[in-house]
Amino acid sequence: MYGRNGGAEVLLVGEPDDPVLLEMLTILRTGYRPWTTVVLMDPADASEGPFWIRDISDFSVIPAAYFCRGGACSLPVGTARELEELLAQDP
Repeated sequence: MYGRNGGAEVLLVGEPDDPVLLEMLTILRTGYRPWTTVVLMDPADASEGPFWIRDISDFSVIPAAYFCRGGACSLPVGTARELEELLAQDP
């Protein structure tokens, strides 16, 4: 699941047409992130997602972005700005 270069995953939870979620997608499309996998998910489908998503039991922030690396995920962020700050902290 994790790329040989320490790939990361970003889980976006919410409705695909939500303006905040679309803004988060714009942030993810900006810059060079070759080893980052982005997953867009409706919160109702969480039990159907990959194993690392099923471990997130509380989708209390919607829309939300979770940054995951090495099997551990961040707390959710609910704005594009917060996602941008979270991505900037990743080495």
